[in-house]
Amino acid sequence: MINHMSVQRAATTYGVPVTTLKDMVHGNIPLDNVQSGRTQLFSKDQETMLARHINSMAEVGYGYSQTEAINLASDYAVHLGLRDKDHPLTLRWLYKFLSRFPELSVKKPRILESARARCATRGAISNYE
Repeated sequence: MINHMSVQRAATTYGVPVTTLKDMVHGNIPLDNVQSGRTQLFSKDQETMLARHINSMAEVGYGYSQTEAINLASDYAVHLGLRDKDHPLTLRWLYKFLSRFPELSVKKPRILESARARCATRGAISNYE
């Protein structure tokens, strides 16, 4: 025999927020979700693609600043239909993203050294193409 319990009573008994249980009952939260809190904006594949892009740009000498990385990810979210243009991502999102991809880091832009600037000839630049 199965004992039925109301959502309200289960929430009170087990110390779980009522809204969380209601979301589970209505199928708004996947059963395999083991993290508490909000679900991630991007899927793992989408985040991996974004991280690869940021990494490949850094390899060719273009590192993103915090603001540029947030703007890039916000534009990507708008393109995917996950976010409105009026609601860009925040520094909090960036720090969580960076914690999931420890190989990435945000560094302060530096002034180009004069020796490196002299070496930036057309021949050296064409090697990147």
